[in-house]
Amino acid sequence: MFVRSLCSIGYIMLMWLHHVVIAASSLVEAQTPIVTDRPDFTESTSVVASGWQIESGATWSSQRDGAALALPEALIRWSTGPALEARLKLPDYTASKDAKAWGEVGLGLKGRLNAPRGLDGSAWIASIGMPTEGSSARPSLAAAWVWDKALHAGAVAGMSSAHWADGRIAWMQTLTLSTDLTPNTSAFIEGVAEGMRKVEDTILHLGLAHRPDPRRQWDIHVGFGRASASGTFLGIGYSERR
Repeated sequence: MFVRSLCSIGYIMLMWLHHVVIAASSLVEAQTPIVTDRPDFTESTSVVASGWQIESGATWSSQRDGAALALPEALIRWSTGPALEARLKLPDYTASKDAKAWGEVGLGLKGRLNAPRGLDGSAWIASIGMPTEGSSARPSLAAAWVWDKALHAGAVAGMSSAHWADGRIAWMQTLTLSTDLTPNTSAFIEGVAEGMRKVEDTILHLGLAHRPDPRRQWDIHVGFGRASASGTFLGIGYSERR
């Protein structure tokens, strides 16, 4: 009888400790500022630690053949492990004066890696884009590296490659410099080069991100491209971690 009572008390204590640990983990997660993969082109080196996160936005662009609006730029990310997340990209609806079209649906995985010497973080993303209208599936692989500097400034570099239906590889290289203006507001400036066999477009991109609380973020950004395919664009976005 005594042993049975002792076992019951031990079980209750273990369950209580389990709930305390879970509550403490949730509190730490709630106090950790949200980290998103938008609005810059460079991916972050962070994964969603627990629960899920949605990132969305709208972009107006002005090109040689007219203006266009794309939305909702929705990316849903959810934790599948301490260093791994699953990703679902919803199709964008793009409307211009001459055409309206839906983009591709994307499925992917993102993993955080142990940072090599000299780096503060690194990550990889493997994904596949499935067009909603014609064309073939588009697999891609991306990587990102981050170097933190003094005064809350940082540098992130990334490279992604996509295998197109005709067998050619489209690539993009990015470099982002960011800094904290206030504890809740950060700014970035980014350079982008992309092409196939050679550099076909370069983009200058800059913006602001504001976090009214650790779980939410608003962003605004503007970019200037050398080629007509990118042109000038202005975007806004909202992200939330649940």
